[in-house]
Formats: sequence, C-alpha cells, structure tokens
Amino acid sequence: MHAVAVATAFSVLAGCAYRAGSFDSVNQDFTGSHTRAGCLDLAIDRRPDLDRRPVVSYAFGNTCEEPALVDLANVVVVARAGDSIDTLKPYDPEQEIVPRELDARAVGGEAIAYMAAAPPSQLCVDAASIAGIAEPRWICFATAGKEAP
Repeated sequence: MHAVAVATAFSVLAGCAYRAGSFDSVNQDFTGSHTRAGCLDLAIDRRPDLDRRPVVSYAFGNTCEEPALVDLANVVVVARAGDSIDTLKPYDPEQEIVPRELDARAVGGEAIAYMAAAPPSQLCVDAASIAGIAEPRWICFATAGKEAP
C-alpha cells in the first residue's frame, strides 16, 4: 500500500486464511518490525516522510477464529525532535480513520501520515494500542525506515 497524505480506512484483503505467526500472505506484505498484540500479528514500518509528515505503515493479520479490533484511530505514536517529545495525531481531514473489526484469519494494511511540528529524529509506535491492549509494546524508528536500537 502506498503512503498518501490523506489517511483512509484500512484495506482488508480476502484470500487464503492467515496463518498465525507467519507474517506472510499473498495479499499483504508484512514489512517492518513484527510483534503480536491480542489476536493481531502486526508489522509496523516507518516510511519516508510525505510533505514533511512522518508516515507509518501497518500490516495486520488476525490470528483468531473471531473478528479482532484494529484501532488505527487511537494508536499511540510519539515523536522526538530535539528536546521535544510529542504525541502525534493522524492526518485525517475527512475523519475516515475509525476503529474497525478484522474478520477471522483475514489480513489488511494501511499507511498513515502524522502531523508533527518538526521532522522527528525518532518515532515510536505503541503496537499494543492498535488492539486496545493497555500494556504498551513500543516499536521505535530513528529515521525513516530504520529501527532504533
């Protein structure tokens, strides 16, 4: 999926049933850092900025036999620029990003641009917040596409 300045509701791709822990599907690339949150296998990656907005791509596979929450509207994204640390909001002028359910064994993905006051030197995503899980699971990137240590 290509990053666009306007965030859209995520795409769900039909096809063969997703196999838990595989991070592999003919319908969805799972590039980036892999983790699991609830019923979701997640791949999160930092893309090159778009119009000076940091972009994060998300790929997800439902490992359960029932629908699972994918909440890209409330995912916690934090940016560090110099001495400043800010929680970022998605660039969503049409209010299209809303929590959705992902069917059992289905996959999907989305790329979202975020509003930042300055280009971040580090960007962190709480992967657990995508599934509505309270205990954070941070994935951080030092620069576009490079995971931080």
